[in-house]
Amino acid sequence: MEVPPQVLVVPYRRASNQDLEFLTGQKTRSLFKGKRVFPGGKLTGNLLANDSETFAQAAKRELLEETGQTADYFASVGRLLISLEGDNTIQQVEIMATDLTNHTDIAPQLPKDMELAHITWSTLDSLVADDLPADYL
Repeated sequence: MEVPPQVLVVPYRRASNQDLEFLTGQKTRSLFKGKRVFPGGKLTGNLLANDSETFAQAAKRELLEETGQTADYFASVGRLLISLEGDNTIQQVEIMATDLTNHTDIAPQLPKDMELAHITWSTLDSLVADDLPADYL
């Protein structure tokens, strides 16, 4: 069984005090409901037919869909290969970062049925282990 690759978007900005802040939201459904997460999701299209979006295209789409933010530049900063116990498939997750330092509006009007709610900027120190899913640590 083919498992579509996923993208994890790490939007960041440099705050006025020069600290890095990260844009996260609270998951509204699924296994991580109630937890703070970064935006992300599966690539769309048919990988076997070579008709799939790129990781950067998926990152741009997921950022817009889940936070209402737009960005044009995404840098690949890492890759996770995840194998579930008892399953011989491997899930690829590309980690894409984007600098949103010049963005000021982080609370656009988003539909109420979104996957993420309570979208906020947080410092690394405030993203405590209890808030992020264990998979992020």
